[in-house]
Amino acid sequence: MIPFSSLVRGAAKESRTKLAQAMIDARLEAGYTQKELAELMATSQSTIARIESGKDKLTVATLEKWSEATGKQLEIRLV
Repeated sequence: MIPFSSLVRGAAKESRTKLAQAMIDARLEAGYTQKELAELMATSQSTIARIESGKDKLTVATLEKWSEATGKQLEIRLV
């Protein structure tokens, strides 16, 4: 039997992966390189790379900047 804590960690990792891919897709659809998006968000290209790899923890403020820069609507839901 798999421990509950392992299931939760697995679900969290899957959610981060899906979010990171959605953020990459938004950047690419907007036609930006990581460097260009970083400039729009007043951050570094390495920060964008860490976010897209799922290595950086995200804040709502970062998600808002990302959505504004890429022309996407931010929707946060608990389902």
